[in-house]
Amino acid sequence: MNNPLISIIMPVYNTEQYLRQAIESVLAETYQHFEFLIYDDCSTDASSTIIKEYAQKDKRIKIFNGEKKAEKVVWIYKFLVDNSSGSYFIPTDSDDICLPQRLEILVNEAIKHPEASLIFGKTVMINQDNTQILGYLGSRVDPYRLFQSNYVPDGASLISKQHYDMCGGYNENIEWAEDYELRLRLLELALFIYIDKDVYLYRQHLTNYTAQKREPKKEVLFKTRIVTKSLETAEKFTRKKISDLIKHNKKINYSEYISLEYSAAYYRKYKKNIFKAYRLIRAMVYNEQNIINILKDSVLPVFLQVFYYLGGRKKVDKILNRMNSMVNKSEFVDKTVITGEMLRNGLIELGIRKDQKIIVHSSLSSFGYVLGGAKTVIGVLKDLIGENGLIMMPCFTYYTEHNNKKEEKYFDLDSPCSKDMGIIPEEFRKDPDVYRNFHPFTSFAFWGKNAQELAIKYHIAESLSDKSPLGEVLNEGYILMLGSDFSTVSIIHTAEYIAGVPYTGYSSEFNYIENGQRKTTTLRRTGHSEEFRKIADHLDHYPSIKIGNAICCLIKADYLVNTAVKILKNNPAYFLCDNMSCRTCQDRRSFLKIEDPA
Repeated sequence: MNNPLISIIMPVYNTEQYLRQAIESVLAETYQHFEFLIYDDCSTDASSTIIKEYAQKDKRIKIFNGEKKAEKVVWIYKFLVDNSSGSYFIPTDSDDICLPQRLEILVNEAIKHPEASLIFGKTVMINQDNTQILGYLGSRVDPYRLFQSNYVPDGASLISKQHYDMCGGYNENIEWAEDYELRLRLLELALFIYIDKDVYLYRQHLTNYTAQKREPKKEVLFKTRIVTKSLETAEKFTRKKISDLIKHNKKINYSEYISLEYSAAYYRKYKKNIFKAYRLIRAMVYNEQNIINILKDSVLPVFLQVFYYLGGRKKVDKILNRMNSMVNKSEFVDKTVITGEMLRNGLIELGIRKDQKIIVHSSLSSFGYVLGGAKTVIGVLKDLIGENGLIMMPCFTYYTEHNNKKEEKYFDLDSPCSKDMGIIPEEFRKDPDVYRNFHPFTSFAFWGKNAQELAIKYHIAESLSDKSPLGEVLNEGYILMLGSDFSTVSIIHTAEYIAGVPYTGYSSEFNYIENGQRKTTTLRRTGHSEEFRKIADHLDHYPSIKIGNAICCLIKADYLVNTAVKILKNNPAYFLCDNMSCRTCQDRRSFLKIEDPA
């Protein structure tokens, strides 16, 4: 089945604030062969009107209206799946955001692995207004770890309808963690497949559908029952004793500690103790003062607190120290989140327009966190520039320099960029619509008008001169810096050629493979460009804008090069550093017959 129908199921209750964005994110999926089932659980706000509005525009949307408010959300999920027609279904919340390639990524993997019961990607947890990342859900498949915590996120999980039916579907007797309980039964039929790509944004706020129905006291008991009941399944898949697994496991999820460390580890030998633990949990949970004290700061979960009282004080202290360390290092807090729309708006304000010719120098990490990563940046640039424009990115391969060592590296068109080029150029060169010129050292990737012809034209051209690919933007193009500075701008090397500085003759040998033969050729060696930053002092105002944490600049290529040429004609050593230990600049000074400064 190469194009399976997917059923997207969405319960809705009073989410008018986020509903439009949620629905539009579904309709914007790149994989379009789906049906969209929405259940309105007697909303009292404008949610019903919004749903009807979209249903009139898109016939794939099917609306179901509840006669009275459902007591359990699991009933809605079961109802929607029972009324679906797809080979797979995917639960989607009405206040979350689907990334455009969610279905495409998951379905492609499902086609490759029809035996899988569930395929899931990574979920990014965001705050209410989508300005911060709060954490991540999703990790490599480990059957045992599923008994620690539910690391398989709902909106990022594509579930096989066949396997769903085989395991009995949603259990209508479950009030909480219905998705978790279903996962454990699906796991008995077939292992899951994980794809390490962001596919879904989970919005955390006080009016979440599940948060409105949540009763922490009862939920603790349900989760304890679910995990304890499923222990034999864990042993079946791991073929090891749970107690042995826990002893050697170093990635315990603190929020499920008691369900594993106490209940699971001693399941076979100490069944009586399990029930004793359960009674203690029950006693604690139903003591109002205890539950208030435990949950008031939303840090210590009930499982952890109970385990503390049952004798696991040292282990709990260790976990808390680890948590505090993570918070102190700010590993998961205060990260700026950049969406494609934010990036697009920022670049338009900066001056990016249709049909421009641009060379892009970039640092993805400088933005903060870009949803969708490098592909989002590339997609936005393509959309803004259009096919009649031209996007170029440097894809240099410093590691192909000939060094007379046993492990020589050889360039071909599939060679990855050197790591310091960044993630965006590497992702760009792998795009099927992008063409790369053959150059053992300073190759460029092209997208847009005449991209293929340009790649052919500049076969082993001069390194970075006006006769290299840089010449394509010299007269009417732009340099776009995304979070990078002038030290990364290759076209300043072109100014060295035009100014006629003697050290353009500085060269090295580079290795490449062509027609199956290994060869070596002599090419100009660029050397360091750290001092290119000094050119900023000679430039008048040019557009710049902050997108996330990244300073982004757009500057006309001819203006930048002409400025550099004037500087170099006056002082050919201007861009050479004053560091006497810098061999590269010392060698260049020898061409100029200038001694290193004392």
